[in-house]
Amino acid sequence: MSGNAAPNRWIDLSAGAPWELPRHSERIVRARGYIFESLQEIKDDRLRFSVTDMLKAATSPDRILIARSKLLDCDERTARKFRERLPYDPTWAAPGARRPSHHSYPGGWALHTALNLRAAKSLVKDASSGKNAKLDADTIIAAMILHDWAKLRLLVWGPDHSLDGDEGPGHHELALAECMARGFSPRLVQLMAGIHGGWWTNPGAVRKSLADAAHLVSDLVDTGTYLQDLGMETSLESWIVHQGERSWYAPSRSLLAAVDDKLRRIFAPDGGAQESFARLRNTVYMIFDEFELAELLSREATGEVKGVLEGALSATLPAVGAFALFREEGMDAE
Repeated sequence: MSGNAAPNRWIDLSAGAPWELPRHSERIVRARGYIFESLQEIKDDRLRFSVTDMLKAATSPDRILIARSKLLDCDERTARKFRERLPYDPTWAAPGARRPSHHSYPGGWALHTALNLRAAKSLVKDASSGKNAKLDADTIIAAMILHDWAKLRLLVWGPDHSLDGDEGPGHHELALAECMARGFSPRLVQLMAGIHGGWWTNPGAVRKSLADAAHLVSDLVDTGTYLQDLGMETSLESWIVHQGERSWYAPSRSLLAAVDDKLRRIFAPDGGAQESFARLRNTVYMIFDEFELAELLSREATGEVKGVLEGALSATLPAVGAFALFREEGMDAE
């Protein structure tokens, strides 16, 4: 997309750094608010405080415990990401994944995490009422909130809307390692470990993730208790958290890649001006979900799509006041 191909207002709206956009997006404000509302549902005071503290640590590298591990020094790039200060609050701005995967735009972490939480909490409700299951809802909520915590530090925006998506040893293992270093219960850590691989479907992969995570912080804490058999392969909680994460992963990933491709054909058909396209793309996702865009792109001619998006972006993004997010826990909305 050349500078002359689009009205100036497109450039005006996306001229800033990518981390400036999410606070003005209604859908991202709602998603982030839902995460902290869910956090308040944790009845165990100590667990609720510990989860809040770990989220706060993502904004303050001096509070990240794995940053103190000498074993992280073997990966200089990853070590730097956990030890250097970001110019933004990643709980607002971090993407949900690296490009071209799901929610790979500013605020995507909040959207992805909120979707996971909604799905898991719905399954808890169904299992409790339909199967008379006694579930540990506190641990399920905590695991869902923290499972992608390391992405807050690993997926780093540049002011030009570029994204450093290198995850080093892996975002999953690094989040587990941080939880081990913080002394979270073995049950919560093992529940988190099965969110991606799945205790019921691929227990060997889950155990490997736990072992790799334990190695990363073995110079800081005794990790032996995290590797013991806790019966997760037949735990209903472990099935729920895995299904909660998988519920939107595949369609979100596939659809976003398809939508990105169509947007690129419309606004950057010659493959040039990639920074301008990245700015435009990230701004579009502040207003539209990828499912909305897919529906729009399926029924409108190219010129009409361009007009609809231009019209939406010509107005100032709605100024949404920051939520007063549970200041009693010390988590400032700003």
